[in-house]
Amino acid sequence: MAVELRTPDTSLGVWPERTTRKLTATVQDENGDAIPGSALTTMTMTLYSEHDLAIVNSRDDTDIKASVSEVGGLSLLLTPDDMQILNDALLDERHRLLIEWEYAAGREGRHEFQIVVSNVAKVP
Repeated sequence: MAVELRTPDTSLGVWPERTTRKLTATVQDENGDAIPGSALTTMTMTLYSEHDLAIVNSRDDTDIKASVSEVGGLSLLLTPDDMQILNDALLDERHRLLIEWEYAAGREGRHEFQIVVSNVAKVP
């Protein structure tokens, strides 16, 4: 069984551009037990455009370990700069949020979410 980040879905839905959003999830080991933040060696996020793989808001391997509680709860605040449209010609832009972590002497986990960012200026 893979190490997982438990959240209701891998698609986070459609979010308006330049808004603040909060992602919550639980970091779990291969047995389904929560991994406390202090047990993590590393936890990073990378946010990029699905279309051309461009990094959004310089979020490339950004350290987010401090966002994990001692009961394994991840609470990640995405800022308006994280929810920006990179290509103004698009009505919606698909972004990927990749979260990766290490714990317990070399064990690793990763989870990727899809975020559809709505270009508010183009909304009818």
